[in-house]
Amino acid sequence: EFVMDNNMSTNTILIQIYYGILEKLDKSDIEKKKKLTEIAVEYDVRLIEGSKDIMHIQAFIFNVISILKGEEWFFILQYFYIVVFYELTTK
Repeated sequence: EFVMDNNMSTNTILIQIYYGILEKLDKSDIEKKKKLTEIAVEYDVRLIEGSKDIMHIQAFIFNVISILKGEEWFFILQYFYIVVFYELTTK
């Protein structure tokens, strides 16, 4: 498991992104929340079992973007840049 300089694991980053996106979704859109949860679980397992963690996080983001339509994808990109790149560039 990859742990960055500030001791934040990539699994923690994935979970933070997941919850950040979940908060932005319409509360009545259960189907999108279900799909998002399935993808989050899939990529969490991949992070645990695999290597090249950043590739799995990027793939997670792209899969989520493919599920969401309209302007919702913008929130994903914002959250991705804020969480992942900030964590990668600060110590």
